[in-house]
Amino acid sequence: MGTTIAMILLFLARINHPAMTSFTCSSSGAVNSAGACFLYNSTKLSYTDAKSACDTIGGVLAKVVNTLQIVSIPDANNKVWIGANDDVNEGTWVWEYDGNVARELRLLWTVGQPTNDTGVNCALVYKFEIYADDCESQYAFLCGEPAPDPVTSTSTAIDPATTNAAASITHTTATTPAASIPQTSTTPITTLLKCGANDIKFNVLLILHVCVFIHLAI
Repeated sequence: MGTTIAMILLFLARINHPAMTSFTCSSSGAVNSAGACFLYNSTKLSYTDAKSACDTIGGVLAKVVNTLQIVSIPDANNKVWIGANDDVNEGTWVWEYDGNVARELRLLWTVGQPTNDTGVNCALVYKFEIYADDCESQYAFLCGEPAPDPVTSTSTAIDPATTNAAASITHTTATTPAASIPQTSTTPITTLLKCGANDIKFNVLLILHVCVFIHLAI
């Protein structure tokens, strides 16, 4: 009987907010508050069913991180489910939004909360403060935007064969040995002198011709 009633309530919640591909700030009925967007549903459901109802409209049970967001919740004087629980590890509260630890709740819990009692594992707003309660209790609920898809970076694969080939070309650039480069040389006049003893006369005549040439040039 209880399950049937829950299914009927869940159906009514879906009628109140027809299915969307993804809940956004521009969705019908959305309330913008302090950098977040919420959709309040007054249908009273258990935490699990409220979570399913938010999923149906493309959202999640809301991540509420500051007082400004709390005071923007319609009918926050009554109990309203938000998206945090410690079902997996008692005392470690995580967001439905992204599965991260709900550190922001540390500044928002009312005095004496959370109790960390077994079976009191779901968070709600009541009289503008955060409480822990039994997840099977039925309250209104607050949906919010889902977490954005993780950004995946793409990088161009480097072909090792291509890289090695380029390196090979770089390191095997041919260099011309110094010995193979033609050298232009000038023959000093002293090499024209014959060094043999029999060539003294020739050498003397050569020197005289050079002297005459220098004299005429001057």
